[in-house]
Amino acid sequence: MVCLKRNSRFNILNVKQLVFTGCFAVLFACVDLKSADPTEQELAKVGVYTLFLSDVLADIQLTPEKDSAAQVKLYINNWVKNHVVLQKAETELYSEEKKFSKQLEEYRNSLMRYAYEQKYVRDNLDTVVGEKEIAAFYNQNARNFELKEDVVRVRYVLLNKNKIKFKAKLKSLLTSNTVKAKKEFITFCAKNKLDCYWNDSTWVFFDEFRNIVPLKSYNNEDFLRSTKYYECNDSLKLDLMYFTNFKIKDSASPIDFEREKIKRIILNQRKLKLIEEMEIKVYDEALKEGDVEVY
Repeated sequence: MVCLKRNSRFNILNVKQLVFTGCFAVLFACVDLKSADPTEQELAKVGVYTLFLSDVLADIQLTPEKDSAAQVKLYINNWVKNHVVLQKAETELYSEEKKFSKQLEEYRNSLMRYAYEQKYVRDNLDTVVGEKEIAAFYNQNARNFELKEDVVRVRYVLLNKNKIKFKAKLKSLLTSNTVKAKKEFITFCAKNKLDCYWNDSTWVFFDEFRNIVPLKSYNNEDFLRSTKYYECNDSLKLDLMYFTNFKIKDSASPIDFEREKIKRIILNQRKLKLIEEMEIKVYDEALKEGDVEVY
C-alpha cells in the first residue's frame, strides 16, 4: 500500500463512521486526509479503478472487539489483487467486451424482471390453502403420491417390570374405540408416569416405531396384515401396542404425509398464474398507453 503524508488540518476524531479511532490509528498514520468528506478519502488505486474509504465502510462491519485496522488492510489488499487481475483481463479480452456487455445487460434485465415478479407475487398472492382444496388436489393426483416406507397408526404403552400389574387394564383401554377409553388411558398413564401414545389421526413410519418398540418381525407386510394387538416383553419390561391402521410401501401415500407438499405445489401454481396474469395486464396497459410499437 502506498502511503501519503497526513494532513493535520483534519481531525479524524470527528468522523462518525470511524468511531473506533484507536483501531484506525495505525492505518491512517500514513494517509493524507485532504478530502472535505473523509469517507471519500482514496485508499488505493489500480489503473482507472479507485478504492474509497466509503467503499470499505459499506462492505465490512467494524466492531471494537476486532482489529479494525487489520480488517481494512486485508480488504484493501484483496481489492487490489482482484482489480489487478480485472484490469489485465480487460486488456487481454477487449475483443470480447461487446459480448460481455450484452450478457451483462441480459443478466440485469433478468434480475430486474425477477425482482418485480417477486414483489408482485408478495403483494398479490393468496397464501391461504384450505383443506377442501388440499383434498381435491390429492384425490386428483393420488397416483403421484406413493409411499417409500410402511406406515402405521398405532397406540402403545411401555411398562417396566414393576408396572406390569397394570397390563390387563391398559390392554382393555388400548383396544377400545371409545372417547371415554382414550381419556381414561391418557389420564391413567399420566398419573402413573407411563410412556404412552394415542393419536389415531397421525401416521408414523413403521421402522421408526420399531426403534421405540423392538418388534421381532421379519416381514413388515405379513406382520401388519395379521396383527392388531401385540405384546413385546423381556425380563425388564412389557410393551403393549394396538395398530388401528397401516399402509404398505409402494401404495398410495396418506394425505397427512403429503399435506405440506400439496400446499407448496398449490402455492407455486398460484404464483405462476399470477405472473402470467401480470404479463397480460402490463402488456394491455402498455398497448393502451401507446408504449408498444411493432413494425
